[in-house]
Amino acid sequence: MKNKTDIVINDDLIVRYLSGEALPEEAEALHDWMVEGNNMDYFKQIEATWNAALPSGAQLPINKENAWRNVHANIKSGPASSPFGFWLKIAATLIVGISAGLFVYYRNQDRTLPAELVVASKTTQETITLPDNSTVVLNRNSSVSYTEDFGGSQREVNFSGEGFFRVEGDAAKPFVIHTTLANIKVVGTVFNVSTQNNKLEVGVQEGKVLVYTATDSSLLEAGYSATLEAGRPIQPTNRIDINSWGYATRKFVFQDTPLADVFQSIERAYPYSIEVPNEDIKNCRLTAAFDKVSAREMLNLIGETLDLTVQENDSTFRIEGKGCPLAH
Repeated sequence: MKNKTDIVINDDLIVRYLSGEALPEEAEALHDWMVEGNNMDYFKQIEATWNAALPSGAQLPINKENAWRNVHANIKSGPASSPFGFWLKIAATLIVGISAGLFVYYRNQDRTLPAELVVASKTTQETITLPDNSTVVLNRNSSVSYTEDFGGSQREVNFSGEGFFRVEGDAAKPFVIHTTLANIKVVGTVFNVSTQNNKLEVGVQEGKVLVYTATDSSLLEAGYSATLEAGRPIQPTNRIDINSWGYATRKFVFQDTPLADVFQSIERAYPYSIEVPNEDIKNCRLTAAFDKVSAREMLNLIGETLDLTVQENDSTFRIEGKGCPLAH
């Protein structure tokens, strides 16, 4: 089975996709293949068997690659294979592979593991350069952890909070971000990740990003974003909000934007709170662009533009004025 990009769509690729090991371009090719004919039904059959054979919520390092290699050596590739024998061999071989993985895991517990580095931000942003020269800007109250040399066939990090990633390209060693809600796989790209308030948000500025869980996935291109809440499917959209990662780029673009949203973007990017006693002020709209300016400069310019007064007291700005009452 081939698709328009000449990537071969076979059982091996499908299982690598389900185990989170397919490259973004392979995932995209697989998605295109699924919409043709009865391919989705075939994919769902393999997915159901795969999920049933793996232990629910397993946290141990299971060698799925070896398990599938054993399956592949004992079956014929493609839908023409005997359905009963094919599924039985997958389930049996996965169980054998999982058992072997558990044995190796426990046998090697006394061996020295690679040192894990943990970087956490508190009240200010932190910029980290990873072993492959990729960078991540951590927003406040965020953390990232990884081994000194990444190790293995992937560059893997654990992440929580909010971070702006610039990942160096390396097709032979994909970059994978693990969060509590989903995993994110890339080769080389620029994107923002937020895991706050029990919700995952991913926005792509450059390149492509694959967001996936055990039961769902979404390939996002530049200009696309996605959200995910626990127990719900991934929700992609063809829109991004570049102001959401203004904490990292210090660039903001507002186009007829209510001041309520403007103030929210500023508070997200800077360690300040904004008090607005008159709610009518939040109805006023702003069209402006800011590049590498401080919160104080932004608010003072907004005040001059909309005839508002700005008072600063430590980490709080107080905005006063007539505002923009809504017409009744």
